[in-house]
Amino acid sequence: SLNVSRDLTRLRTHKETWNTLFDFLGTHDVPGLHRIFKNAKLDSWSIEKLLKRMQMALVGDYHPQNYSDLEIELALAIYELGGGAALHALHKSLFAFPSRTTLFEHY
Repeated sequence: SLNVSRDLTRLRTHKETWNTLFDFLGTHDVPGLHRIFKNAKLDSWSIEKLLKRMQMALVGDYHPQNYSDLEIELALAIYELGGGAALHALHKSLFAFPSRTTLFEHY
């Protein structure tokens, strides 16, 4: 059976992609990870696309910007209390808070 052989090959490839994803997440801190997962769920990404976007986010080539209302409100509070430097620090952190420009676009 050619179909069984093809299915096994596909499953092995899929399993290898999952293993790569777990290895990647276990060894890297990906900025905005929760928003990447949210995008993956909303847009029904494949595991390959999810892994690629995480790799892109790690090197700064992908910036998920589907900020929740809570993230926008927290960023506003940080900006008001700590100023632009505090907000910039959190924007560049693993939390990948919205930038000042993004805040001004929302309000």
